[in-house]
Amino acid sequence: IALRHTMANLNPNTAETIYSEAANQLQNGEIKKVRDVVMALRYIYVDDAMFEESFAKGQISTRRKKDLVKYILVKLENQIGNTEYNYEDASATIEHILPENPGRVWEQTFSPEIQDDFIYRLGNYTLLKAGVNNKLDNETPFAKKLEYYRQSAYKLSSEYCSYDDFKPTTLQLRQERMAKAAKAVWKSAFIE
Repeated sequence: IALRHTMANLNPNTAETIYSEAANQLQNGEIKKVRDVVMALRYIYVDDAMFEESFAKGQISTRRKKDLVKYILVKLENQIGNTEYNYEDASATIEHILPENPGRVWEQTFSPEIQDDFIYRLGNYTLLKAGVNNKLDNETPFAKKLEYYRQSAYKLSSEYCSYDDFKPTTLQLRQERMAKAAKAVWKSAFIE
């Protein structure tokens, strides 16, 4: 519920009020079951269509919210790869397909004027083992990165990066695909 609300960029004050009311009801014994707690939070639950649309456009900076980005990526990996990684224990690192500080090699597909619009998009992130990620730098072209992605055990890298090139439209398509998987990950069993 919280991630859906956050991704939709809705007012956090509204959510805080609803969370507080639900916590009070739980503490007072007015609600006792998980289903009842979720139903108390239903007013801030973002429906599938709005969540998918918001996720497909979402940006989260790894400079400020690295743990949140890793959490999202690991949960997506578990969904698409049918795995059960714990994001705190996972040896995965966050890979920026378009680097945070892109070298000249990236200017052909992401002009300097638009790079900032894409660096922190969720579709620009993938997972790699630390040792592999350390081999890649700001000047590594996508074709070279792709060799490493295809060998990755992470489906988010091996399958969700199966493009011949990586440009703004490719990033958007990838993020839309991730958004479809995200709908299933952050779906409430109690709210239709």
